[in-house]
Amino acid sequence: MRARGRALAVTRLPRPAALEASPRPPSQPHRAFGSSRFSSLRSRTADFPPFDFTKRERRGRVWVGLALAAATMALAVTEAAADTKEPEKGEDPKRIGEEINEHKAEAEAASRKDSKKRSLKKRKTSVRDGNVVVSTAAVRGDRPYMEDTSFVSPCKRYAAVYDGHGGSAVSQYLRNQLYAMIAPELSQLDQEVIAERNGEKDVTTKSARRQRVSTMLRDAVHKLDQEVQAKGEWRFQGSTAVGVLLFDDVIYSVNVGDSRAVLSRSGNVVELTRDHKPNDPQEQARIESLGGNVRWYGYVDAQGEPIEPYGAYRVNGNLAVARAIGDRDARPFVNGEAEVRQYDLEYDKDEFIVIASDGLWDVFTSSEVVTFVQDVMSGELGGREAWSSGGHSDTRVPIFEWSQQYTSDRSMIKAARRRRKVQIAKYLVQEALFRGTSDNISVIVVWLR
Repeated sequence: MRARGRALAVTRLPRPAALEASPRPPSQPHRAFGSSRFSSLRSRTADFPPFDFTKRERRGRVWVGLALAAATMALAVTEAAADTKEPEKGEDPKRIGEEINEHKAEAEAASRKDSKKRSLKKRKTSVRDGNVVVSTAAVRGDRPYMEDTSFVSPCKRYAAVYDGHGGSAVSQYLRNQLYAMIAPELSQLDQEVIAERNGEKDVTTKSARRQRVSTMLRDAVHKLDQEVQAKGEWRFQGSTAVGVLLFDDVIYSVNVGDSRAVLSRSGNVVELTRDHKPNDPQEQARIESLGGNVRWYGYVDAQGEPIEPYGAYRVNGNLAVARAIGDRDARPFVNGEAEVRQYDLEYDKDEFIVIASDGLWDVFTSSEVVTFVQDVMSGELGGREAWSSGGHSDTRVPIFEWSQQYTSDRSMIKAARRRRKVQIAKYLVQEALFRGTSDNISVIVVWLR
């Protein structure tokens, strides 16, 4: 290295003296390319005469370029120095360092906030926090067509299942229209709740709002029932409807038909709806008072008693429900009157709500559904994740299908529990298929905490 440095020192060119204009014969052309491979371009660039600098001029131009580069670097250093805050007279350098550290901390916090990596911190998922976890699943079963539909509002405060029969047109119509019909009035009620909490006067009382919500739900179903009956092409079609609305610390249930909603409260079952089956004492009395009849169609034992679920009670030998939206040909024995109920939310006790069509309830009791969900969440059951046969291949549910790395067993357990919450509706569908249901199945599970 030293020898190389001495060699460079020896061959370093001396600083040139002041440049002097050297005369050039007027007949000598200026050449920019000299004898390079571009010399052949001279004939093509006759309009742009090249330059041929002398050795002294070239050396001078090199020094000028170096001087310009040095000036540019000096300017950059000056600007960088200007950006650095120097302690002024009377300022504490320690305080300046603290401010710099604060800015760094703010920048790091913003970077973490913008990161798309999943955080394993505890998430609030209670209805009180407005961040409700909802699990949904549906399967055609052994039926040739899927006539069930389900709906969950964007804010997750309303969820419903519609079980169509004779086709899926009516159930799809209800899915698209029912919540859209009540949403504007719910927005007005939201404003009243906010005004009441802000202490404003002349606001509707909570009891009056409860009555208003119940009437709103009942009227919406009645209006849709009239619209469906007015459509001649849907004369032989209909649908059940079961929905749950969470509003102002109250659970509202609306039901027409034999779909069902149940609540788990401190591990106990609360049936939010009543099945409108033809053999229900209240429904059977109404049908027979109108001149209709209710009979069992299916298998019977040696004593002639029905063997459930291998058959159904039917109205006049036709529908297996006492109430439905539509079914104009079955009126007045089958009506579309909605039953609305209210339940106060108990945040420390209420756990989840299961809303499902009769494809689930034909093979599950309400107590069995609540127990099954509790067992899955406790880890005693993992769902039939390997179940796949016949027309049920769409119900396969891999439990662990993500590739996230977890930092501890505790974080993995939390993630697995949340995973079960999201998949619980599919586990219920799988278990119903395993138990032998052949109907369409639609399930919604709303987690309240």
